Amino acid sequence: MSQSLHRCMTKATIGCGDQRKHGAKWATARRGLLKVYDDRIECGDWCIHYDEFNDAILYSFRSFFLMPGYILMVKTAHKTYHFGLNG
Repeated sequence: MSQSLHRCMTKATIGCGDQRKHGAKWATARRGLLKVYDDRIECGDWCIHYDEFNDAILYSFRSFFLMPGYILMVKTAHKTYHFGLNG
């Protein structure tokens, strides 16, 4: 049985390329709980096992009001997931 490491609220999209900028994709993004386990991450009905990852990058930014935030980008062979996280 896998171990839960972290849980936080997120806005998430599936897209190609860079989704780090605000736009229509984020306005209609999935809202939910991002669950990080020792072997996978889950958000709603999305379940991405670490062995499926081609790349994972955590971007840090400051919003208009200087609030910290993060975007986790996870690339797999078929999709690129973007998870918006609060500081």
